[in-house]
Amino acid sequence: MHDLVRSMALKITRGKNLVLSRLYLKEIPNKGKWIKDLEKVSLMKNSMIEIPDGMSPACPKLITLILSDNPLKFIPDSFFSKLGNLCFLDLSTTDIEKLPNSLSNLENLKALNLRGCRHLVDIPDLGKLKKLRELDLSRTSIEKVPQGMEKSANLIFLSLIFAKSLKTLREGLFLNFPLLQCLRLPCHIEAPLEEILRLKHLEQFRGGMKNVSNFCKFNRCR
Repeated sequence: MHDLVRSMALKITRGKNLVLSRLYLKEIPNKGKWIKDLEKVSLMKNSMIEIPDGMSPACPKLITLILSDNPLKFIPDSFFSKLGNLCFLDLSTTDIEKLPNSLSNLENLKALNLRGCRHLVDIPDLGKLKKLRELDLSRTSIEKVPQGMEKSANLIFLSLIFAKSLKTLREGLFLNFPLLQCLRLPCHIEAPLEEILRLKHLEQFRGGMKNVSNFCKFNRCR
């Protein structure tokens, strides 16, 4: 877990929160629980399969939403429509296959954790998520990087490791992320060495190298 993700998770104990974790809940809390002053919600490690179609919590102050470790398969497009200030969204280790298009409008989002969503194939356009700093797509089934991701110039953490269905990486993609500190790529795709060497803030890297020569060049230049 990267620093921003960790700090946001720890802060779930403060403020006006709704914490219903590890309770084997099969349904998401009803509308009455989603009061307008909520700042953080954690429903992790339950048994929720879907969010009802049409559900749209009006929580303008909500900044953290954790739904991880649920067998969650469906999120309606309406769900994120009134969560415009959301900064941290954790859907890791769920059974989600497709994310709602309304995710594209979460312009204040800073961290999006989709790690371990092994059925996830389709991710909506991320072009409006210009404040995004952390994006974890590891162990998903995406075949290509999300459209618009190149506009997230503030990224400091990006993980695509074990995204075994990923077929290619767009040329020049990583040059859009000059602030990257941590980059994790799937080993079955050759890492674009020349792009990576231009990431001046990079502290951690994991990925596949074509040959020993490239590996040595990378080590010399870091």
